[in-house]
Amino acid sequence: MDAVDEVLVAAGILWLVMRQFRWRDAAGMPRTAAVLAGLGVLLVLQSLLLDGTRWQAVDLLTLLLEAALTAALGAVMGGQYRLRRDGPRTLARLQGRGVALWAAFVLLRVGTLLAAEHLGARAAASTGALLLVFAANRAATAAVVAGRVRGSAVPA
Repeated sequence: MDAVDEVLVAAGILWLVMRQFRWRDAAGMPRTAAVLAGLGVLLVLQSLLLDGTRWQAVDLLTLLLEAALTAALGAVMGGQYRLRRDGPRTLARLQGRGVALWAAFVLLRVGTLLAAEHLGARAAASTGALLLVFAANRAATAAVVAGRVRGSAVPA
């Protein structure tokens, strides 16, 4: 992937992160995770089929470990959302403490990139892998928020 693509992906992720701090319909949260996962799968397939990238066991292990850790961060993030009713909809907004959680996400990704380079897991450091990990984070957050919406009275 060239530098322009990487900048576009980084800008898109920054936009998605910034959206977390504005009121939005909680019902749309799983859709974001699904779109990110779909894009991640497409980029991984492109790297496999068109670019000749070879995934090794260390790549898969690195990706799975990072996805599990970022999903755990996503679950914690889900608990940091403020919820409110707007008619039939439930709106959600990440509170200020979410900035620290996003910083932890970025640090985890940087650590994964460094470890992947050291281990020779170049495919795990790809943009497709990043989108899959980001999707795991968003899916975990959406699941926790959905559970909170179902399990308690949400203030108006």
